[in-house]
Amino acid sequence: MKRHLAALVAACLVAVLSGATLAGAQDGDGGGVPDYLAIQAVDATTPGTVEMVVGYGGSASQLEQATIVANGEEHSPSQVELLEGGDTLVVLVVDTSEAMRQGDALTQLKRVLADFVEDRPEGQRVGIVALGDGGRVVQTPTADTSRLLSAIDGLALSGSAASTTGIDIGARMIADSTARQSHLVAVVGGPNTGSVSGARARGSLSNTGAAAWVIALEDRGARENEGFLRSVVDASGGSYTGTVNLDTVPGHLADVGEQIASHYAVSFDSDVSGPVDLTLTAGGESTSVSFVTGSSASGATALRPFEPIQPGGLAFFRDNGWVIGMAAAILAAVLAAYAVGSLVFPDRSELDSALEYYEAPSGSTGIDIDGDDDGSGLARTALIQKAVGYTEQFAESQGYLAKVEGTLERADLPLRAAEAIFFYAAGVVIGLGLAFALTGGNLMGTLVATGLVALIPPGIITFLANRRQKKFEGLLPDTLNLLAGTLRAGYSLMQGVEAVSREVSEPMGKELRRVVTEARLGRPLEESMEASADRMDSPDFAWAVMAIRIQREVGGNLAELLVTVADTMTQRERLRRDVNALTAEGKVSAMVLGALPVGLGLFMYMSNPDYIGVLFEERVGNFLIGGAVVLALVGFVWMKKVIEVDV
Repeated sequence: MKRHLAALVAACLVAVLSGATLAGAQDGDGGGVPDYLAIQAVDATTPGTVEMVVGYGGSASQLEQATIVANGEEHSPSQVELLEGGDTLVVLVVDTSEAMRQGDALTQLKRVLADFVEDRPEGQRVGIVALGDGGRVVQTPTADTSRLLSAIDGLALSGSAASTTGIDIGARMIADSTARQSHLVAVVGGPNTGSVSGARARGSLSNTGAAAWVIALEDRGARENEGFLRSVVDASGGSYTGTVNLDTVPGHLADVGEQIASHYAVSFDSDVSGPVDLTLTAGGESTSVSFVTGSSASGATALRPFEPIQPGGLAFFRDNGWVIGMAAAILAAVLAAYAVGSLVFPDRSELDSALEYYEAPSGSTGIDIDGDDDGSGLARTALIQKAVGYTEQFAESQGYLAKVEGTLERADLPLRAAEAIFFYAAGVVIGLGLAFALTGGNLMGTLVATGLVALIPPGIITFLANRRQKKFEGLLPDTLNLLAGTLRAGYSLMQGVEAVSREVSEPMGKELRRVVTEARLGRPLEESMEASADRMDSPDFAWAVMAIRIQREVGGNLAELLVTVADTMTQRERLRRDVNALTAEGKVSAMVLGALPVGLGLFMYMSNPDYIGVLFEERVGNFLIGGAVVLALVGFVWMKKVIEVDV
């Protein structure tokens, strides 16, 4: 009885085990849930059709029944085709550093790689890169198995592991190929000593659209490089397997080979347009990518799903940003229109009305004696006048008021210095709020926009002042010659200045008319002319006024003196222009060399941000940027001093 019972139990166990075996076999045939599903590339350049390269660990029949959701619309695959070996390129990056000497690891790895090459699909091309000796190409891509086995057999220990350099070399090898799909398989043991930065290697591989499969051996120093290796996989797709025992490498490498061989060309019909969010579901697994209709993209970075931009800033500004923006824009437009109107149609102050009688030609005032005046300046209300008063006190205590007043007078802008400073500060504050609202609370964008708003008005005023000053100095020799002619004709100096003021063009005529007006009010003529020289910041005019003052004190022929001064100024201007012509090449070189690093840096950041990003991400890069800026400024100042000749 016991024997029959034991036999019955044994039969039941055999039946259960047999059923489990059959179930496992069915799973292996595609009846189970696959553990690998990835979209490596999307081609949406053909209207009405989207083609994808999909890596799938299940069967083709499961993939044919997959569900594709594009922008909320569900689709089914119209064609599923397994990619042949000839469509695939695999670059093997092998660690041949001294770290692989322990336990004769390189010899064992060579046997594993030989098995990988022999078991690969027919026609699949393979390239080999060694990490030792700073990284080098051992075998260019080929489908010849004998050449690949010979190259693997020739691998030898040398130097240290240049992981970043080896991956960068492999990425360039992939970029030069025309394979439909590409993969980089790296077996790394030792710590990285490559001369290529991690950001550059990662960016180079990411730009090719290839997937990265990394196996890191344990107890050989690769753990120190784990962050970089994982970032390569994250940016390119594939998988990272770390702290692997050498004995398990054959199994891991075989799994990688199976996944590389399990890539399909999947097409579906779709009329979606613009940006597309796509989700592929097959055998219980799902993956999502994003692409733009009419383009092709490959690699994990290019196909990464679009992430919605989270609003930033304070809740009040975030929720009411458009209202604040509109209000600020309207206020800015009103202030700008008022300011422009005040410049084009300046108000007539009481002082201007009083002085106009003295500025007009003799016998004609040109004004309405009975006219009333409405006040002057931009500050009309009591509140703004009070704010302008506080601004004036602060600017005067800091020494800004006199500088701004001089610049405004030199630019011939009818604005009070205190009012200009107040409205400039108010405009910057309004620009800050407007930029904050329009950029959604982005701090960097707000600072950049506010900086531009803050720099434009002073730049315009300085430009107008410098242009008017150059015109003034250019008219000075002719003015002195005209004044000398009037003196020879029998005019007094006062009469000569008044006569010349009506003949010369602006801005010299206006300045001389102001000199005449001040002299009529009782100010000494020489003092008024000195004030004009200070106001226009003209050393040449100050020199001419000094000559007139000395001549009037000691006597002599003033007309001849003025002609001599004018001739000297003409010769100085001619010499100054000769110097400018001779130093023009140096000035252009200084500007080009000064702008070249900035322009080149912006171009590199726009074309390959990952490559140059290391300068901003790593501490050493930050020090290098700081040092480069300091050295560039020193060089620019040096070149400026070399080509700057004082005449």
